Amino acid sequence: MNCKLSCNKPYCTGSFYPKKIKNTSMLWRNFILLISVLLTNTLSAQITNRCLEFDGQSNTYVSAGDVNALDGVSAFTVEAWIYIDQWNEGAYIYKKEGANWTYKISMSLGPVASKRLYFHVSDGINTYMAIDNSAISVGNWHHVAVAYNGGGSAYNQMKVYIDGTEVTNKWFSNYEGVLPSLTPSTTGDLVIGRDFNGKIDELRVWSRTLSGLEIEYRNTINTYHPYYSDLVVYYTGDQYQSTNVVDYKGTHHGSVSGNVTKGVVSGNDNFNYKIVSAYIREGFYQIGEIKDEYLLNNNDLILFGAAPDSEGQIRVSYPDNDGVLTNVDYLSSYSGRNGVLKFNGAGSSANCNKGLLNATGEFTFEAWVYIDEWVENSTIFLKQGNDWTNKVDIQLGEVASKRLYFHVNNNGNTYAAVDNSITVGSWNHIAFSYKGSNPAFGQIAITINGSAVTPWYNTSGATIPATCPSGNDNFYLGNGFKGKLDEIRMWGVYRTPGQIASYMNGEINKTWWDYSLMSAYWKVNDSVAPAKDLKNIRTDINTIKQIFNGREGAKFRIGLATGDYKKMMKTETGRRNFAHHVKDFLNEYNLDGVDLDFEWNYTSQEWADYNTLIETVNDSLPASSIFSVSLHSYFYSLTPSAMNAVDFIGMQIYGPQTELFPYDRFVADYNKFINYGYPAKKLVMGLPFYAMNNGTEITYKSILDVYPNLETEKDTVQINNYPAIFNGVDTVKKKAAYVAAQNMGGIMYWDSRTDTDYTNSKCLLRALNTEINANVPTLISTVTSKFANGTKASSEEQDLIIKDQLRLYPNPASNMVTVRAKDPIESITVLNQLGARVYFRKDHIGNENFVEINTSGYKSGLYFVKVKLRGDEKSQTLKLLVR
Repeated sequence: MNCKLSCNKPYCTGSFYPKKIKNTSMLWRNFILLISVLLTNTLSAQITNRCLEFDGQSNTYVSAGDVNALDGVSAFTVEAWIYIDQWNEGAYIYKKEGANWTYKISMSLGPVASKRLYFHVSDGINTYMAIDNSAISVGNWHHVAVAYNGGGSAYNQMKVYIDGTEVTNKWFSNYEGVLPSLTPSTTGDLVIGRDFNGKIDELRVWSRTLSGLEIEYRNTINTYHPYYSDLVVYYTGDQYQSTNVVDYKGTHHGSVSGNVTKGVVSGNDNFNYKIVSAYIREGFYQIGEIKDEYLLNNNDLILFGAAPDSEGQIRVSYPDNDGVLTNVDYLSSYSGRNGVLKFNGAGSSANCNKGLLNATGEFTFEAWVYIDEWVENSTIFLKQGNDWTNKVDIQLGEVASKRLYFHVNNNGNTYAAVDNSITVGSWNHIAFSYKGSNPAFGQIAITINGSAVTPWYNTSGATIPATCPSGNDNFYLGNGFKGKLDEIRMWGVYRTPGQIASYMNGEINKTWWDYSLMSAYWKVNDSVAPAKDLKNIRTDINTIKQIFNGREGAKFRIGLATGDYKKMMKTETGRRNFAHHVKDFLNEYNLDGVDLDFEWNYTSQEWADYNTLIETVNDSLPASSIFSVSLHSYFYSLTPSAMNAVDFIGMQIYGPQTELFPYDRFVADYNKFINYGYPAKKLVMGLPFYAMNNGTEITYKSILDVYPNLETEKDTVQINNYPAIFNGVDTVKKKAAYVAAQNMGGIMYWDSRTDTDYTNSKCLLRALNTEINANVPTLISTVTSKFANGTKASSEEQDLIIKDQLRLYPNPASNMVTVRAKDPIESITVLNQLGARVYFRKDHIGNENFVEINTSGYKSGLYFVKVKLRGDEKSQTLKLLVR
């Protein structure tokens, strides 16, 4: 759509966000508006950034147990953000001590007068490095990293970095500038924060010596970090549900002693969680081109597949078309077909709601039809307005000629018809294809049993209206019909007789591109809900939500684009209707908010209408909802009132114009927006995850198909003898780092389908996450013991670790289930309740840490999924419910 890659559907032509102003008087509203724009409302990320708070008492600390990865080793790094409330001489940031104080590694505070910091590596002799007049100040956040290399030369065995800068004014306890070549081997616990009065966040212990360039103090760590296997302990305060401290590595959960609390981080502009917005084109998600693993690394998910009509109603690409049956039976099989709907004549129908065929100019309806008795004027499908002059249907006509009418009435009576084309008492496949923009005699195509049938028309010149009638009316299957229907499909496009014939005897595979083009699909294979539509937005929303079950931090919103928004926003009635429908839509689908993509306004009046619309929508939404708009490098004329009304603004620094792609343009546009008046913390800057190739948009993943070993610094390659211009891994990292450095609200990209899989080291989202992580952790509410050195965890605690390391979703499942693990999967076995093996996979998994299993053929019930990870002696078993 617009400057983004074209959408696949016709409509697509501590809180996270600041409190918005709603329903205030105009005087106070303008006053508050002025103050709030001047002060720039503060954005935080979806999950609240929390830290560990210590009260300075000797009995207040966190114990990580005996972390023996620090015993008798020549390398380690300990890093953390610290905030000193009061400088207590002798307070420890960390300490691991043996039988006496001469055997220890530690960082502690020295005399306050000299602001001394001590860094001990003592193996029987009191040896340490120290820094005087450090850059650490009371009442401010500072990042400190201690990197130890026992094999280093004198004065170089330990390096300390404060706020990313190496400290050079260091001195040692001996004149030689030498520390032990190995740390002491002790049985003491690693203790955090004893006697410390202040806060600690993002504490990480590594089993390697990190260089200054390898210390990522502005960002969190995820499992794809290049040195993740060397990460030993990782503490934050984010898991506030647990009294104790969760170790994200799962092996050294911290036991709390004394008065350790978890407080909200404030005042740290160099480390704060940011928005990572992912646009999800619904059709591509349905066919499996957007993987669950990919989505898990975003925290603001925007489902793209809806648009307003001219009256402000929201039209979706895949409506909720589950049928409500009246005088209709489900048959498990009939005359060679499995799972059919039996319509019993007068009073029979399946009411499939109001989402289909609203002023559309293109569709195809097809179904297997078995006529028991020819009931004149009954319909196979019907969408009708106030009277018969506004309807679309397939209607049974005169019984003598076995006439079928194919109506497209838009304030009139226009149809095509065929005679004697089907037989009563047997299965027939009927398809009705329509495209209003086609020339006369080509607007309608009729296909019966796989062959094109030439219809006759009731209009001179065989002309049919260019669009279906507009109206908010129900769509019915089998109204008054006496017979059976099966494998019923509604497409959002015109299908040729050849395309229909190719697929009429088989299923449409979910991985095929064609599957995304269906607007509705009644497969009739579920005896509990026989008229369930497999292609509706509700199913897609719920499926995506299930991916995040057990996690905190992700928000899920609807993205609205184009449609007939310009006509809608011209009038106060249209704007208010739209705002009302947005609110109802969010409530209906339990969504967290909305993103408007209406930026292509070319006149001052259009911008005035849009600014007013933004304020109207904001007034209708609860303060808890997340409201954003997407603008563009060339189109960004919001008023201060509209800026204040939204939580953030996505800025598309991309398009078909390749001059928008370079890093320098990204920086220049940021400065342009700031000078215009946009607050930095409301800016969510956009990246292209696609390429322009001779005026054509191509996906980044298609470039990797041609250049699998693409260098990370590349932003241009040759495709089909023309340059393909894009943002490579290094440029994405550089832009994301700039967003973090300028303390903007976050980053977004177009889009989740055009990138490669997250497991690929060249994935652009992975590159982005190295600078701005999504922070959507698995929730762990209870940890009560330390799991180091053979200390056995309780079964409940071990289940929590497994839950964090191994996930199965969606659960319950119907068609497909994904198994995801932190480590490579060696084998997977699925057993039914009787213990019989229904699935086994071992070969060709390779280094994959997620596997998809097709469960569409499984009977409903409970299954056991046994997963063996590489390096583990035993399998882990998860329960799966198949519906």
